[in-house]
Amino acid sequence: AVGLAQALIETGTDAAYTEAQALLENATAKDRDNATAWRLLGIAYGRADRMPQASLALAEYNAQIGRWDEAEVQATRARDNLPVGSPGQLRADDLAEYVKRQREEARANR
Repeated sequence: AVGLAQALIETGTDAAYTEAQALLENATAKDRDNATAWRLLGIAYGRADRMPQASLALAEYNAQIGRWDEAEVQATRARDNLPVGSPGQLRADDLAEYVKRQREEARANR
C-alpha cells in the first residue's frame, strides 16, 4: 500500500493525492511506527493543500527518526492550525510535549 501511495503521489493529480491519502491513513492506523508512511502522508496532504494535516504527519515522521527540533516545529504548527479540540489538534499537542521531553532527555545525556 505504501509503495502504491508513493507511485500515486508521483503522478501529480488531485485524484491520486486523495487515493494516496486514504492508503496512507490506513497504513499509519495499522502501523503507527511506519516512518515512511508518515512522510509520504505529509507529502500527500501538502500537495492537496491540507497543510495542518501535513504538519501533523511530518511531526510524526520527524519524531520517529529522532529529529526533535523539526518534530516540535511541525507539531506546534499543526496544533496551532487544526480545529481546537479536534483529535488531530490534541495529538499534535501531545506530540509537541513528547518531543520536548525527548529533546530534553537527549541533551541531559550528552
